[in-house]
Amino acid sequence: MNPIVKKNAVNYGIVLALVTMLISTIMYVVDLKLFVNMGIGFGQILIFLIVYGVMLHKTKKEMGGQMTFKDAFTTYFIAAGLRVTLATVFMIFLFNVVDVEAKEIVKEHTVKFQVEIMQKMGSTKQQMEEAIRELKESDQFGIATQIKGMAFALLGVSIAGLIFAAIFKSKEQTF
Repeated sequence: MNPIVKKNAVNYGIVLALVTMLISTIMYVVDLKLFVNMGIGFGQILIFLIVYGVMLHKTKKEMGGQMTFKDAFTTYFIAAGLRVTLATVFMIFLFNVVDVEAKEIVKEHTVKFQVEIMQKMGSTKQQMEEAIRELKESDQFGIATQIKGMAFALLGVSIAGLIFAAIFKSKEQTF
């Protein structure tokens, strides 16, 4: 593996993981309702995509302007994978060790939020009752659920990584 790819991927991955953990900690301390705030979620995604773009631009520049699709994808995937994995471990620790009661409070906020969305969409009472029942039976911060979510997140970052790699790879390769 190219040492520039490895260095940038690990450095950015760790920094983004720490930023994710900091944001989660702030949300935890300020108001648990923030965990169901779509604006915060979309804002985080936007910030991360910008940072990944900056990371790939920097990596390509450090590689003399020549970066293969594989190097671009590897850089992105390692950074995103580190962020997702470390942030998931943090969330498991926060909601299953530090404050188990907090996950029930977040679940209540999630149910209220889901009902509001379903009402706006014109869902029937039966549909809302079924959705509420499923939410109440689930453990969204349980270890198994978090690991499953991490797997889906890794799939999502893989797809985004393919797009980023296609954008940032060098158009003409010098051999």
